[in-house]
Amino acid sequence: MDLRRGGSVRARRPTSVPQDHREPSGVGRQAKSVGSRSSHIDGFGGTSQEAPEDGRRQWVKGSEEKRQRFPMKGHIFRRGKNWTIVYDGERHENGDRNQIWVTVHGTKKDAERELVRILHEQQSGTDLEPSTVTVAKYLERWLADGAAASVAPKTFERYSEIVRLHLIPALGHHRLARLKPLHIQGYYGEALKNGRRDGKGGLAPRTVLHHHRVLHRALSRAVKWRLLAVNPADAVEPPRATSPEMQTLTEEEIGLLLATAVATPSYTAILLAVTTGVRRGELLALRWADA
Repeated sequence: MDLRRGGSVRARRPTSVPQDHREPSGVGRQAKSVGSRSSHIDGFGGTSQEAPEDGRRQWVKGSEEKRQRFPMKGHIFRRGKNWTIVYDGERHENGDRNQIWVTVHGTKKDAERELVRILHEQQSGTDLEPSTVTVAKYLERWLADGAAASVAPKTFERYSEIVRLHLIPALGHHRLARLKPLHIQGYYGEALKNGRRDGKGGLAPRTVLHHHRVLHRALSRAVKWRLLAVNPADAVEPPRATSPEMQTLTEEEIGLLLATAVATPSYTAILLAVTTGVRRGELLALRWADA
């Protein structure tokens, strides 16, 4: 980002927060340590407030309305000649708070603008960091921004079902950057044994193969978006789908079928099916204009 007045930003680094600068649990509060000047910003539309000049630590409680409108929060304070931003990132896998520190080489206004930009990214969902974002959050983002505009509605519906009912429950807790081929391979094996949602055994190899294709496509987009260097699904062997041997009717069976169906409304459709071999979808799409 190009900051005004020659300001620059040092790379973000998640870290534990020193006790002197650790923010209280309430949202919308402001801290000022002795000998430093601190501002606090809630959400991407909030404003900063300067701490008192007397050097005393003071907490200013924000309104309930503000806490609801701007759930993301962060603050800045001066360290030597530079300004430091502290904001909440994605929580750690164990649920612990994850505060990220950013050093800004510039003015206080530069730091405030950078904090507003970061909080705006968090609020709008454009801050996908592969080291912190989960597979679940990424897959939801892929459905919304990647798959929705590139596939037919019925295909998208099927993708959404696979992602939300199978892939996210099984793999969603992993960090995107830490998703390994072994995680994916293990899921396929478990799905083949116990993948049915009704608890009655495993999914068919062809079904798990569909899951693989959806996951592979989603992770390929992550590579294009430069969230991943390689696609971990490339190194996985999906199950092979076996096609069952087709069963055909004998002439006697066809005659019996037609004789039984002749008095039913479905007779014409059955007659066309057995005499032309047309597929079900094509048969249902026929109109009188096609005759």
